[in-house]
Amino acid sequence: PKNYPAGFYEDYRKDSYKLCFSCHKRIILRFPDTTYATGFRDGNRNLHYVHVNKDHRGRTCKLCHTVHGGENPKLIARTIEFGEWDMPMHYVKTENGGRCAPGCHRPLSYSRTDK
Repeated sequence: PKNYPAGFYEDYRKDSYKLCFSCHKRIILRFPDTTYATGFRDGNRNLHYVHVNKDHRGRTCKLCHTVHGGENPKLIARTIEFGEWDMPMHYVKTENGGRCAPGCHRPLSYSRTDK
């Protein structure tokens, strides 16, 4: 069976995302710093790694993404069902990165080229 975390948080283990990595490349979670493994980075800092690759309460894909269907760029969800709350993501894609202002943290932006 191919695993996929059911909740929003998952202690990161290599086998946790077998379903996701049957199509997507695992390399997005391997390196804390990269210039090629993912476009979701601030300079060379891999932001997929920052969010997901944690020993305790790593964020799962569905915390930010609408899995396999969404209107926003990069399948970023417009809102996330978070308990009783539909948490808005307020994601905006930019030429070299993006910015978001979800309910889970202060507004942040990232740029692959500006550091």
